[in-house]
Amino acid sequence: RGDVGWAGGFAGPDFFITHRRVPGFGEAHTVWGSLDGPESFETLDRLVKLPAAAPMGGGMRMLSTPLEFVASIPKPDAGEATIAQ
Repeated sequence: RGDVGWAGGFAGPDFFITHRRVPGFGEAHTVWGSLDGPESFETLDRLVKLPAAAPMGGGMRMLSTPLEFVASIPKPDAGEATIAQ
């Protein structure tokens, strides 16, 4: 729960956050991080409640509208890098 990654999509790469354990996710897609801490999991639980398109293969859901977000990624010995989307 809480793996973060990219996967090739039909219109370009898609960004994923798993809400439950997905066997083989890390083998089929690039996982580059995990959620950390209760606040992150509370946010994930709120994301799951947002309107989504019909379920896709493997139980994946695509949000109906794009969602803006900011992610902080710790960099060893260099503070944090911030990614805005």
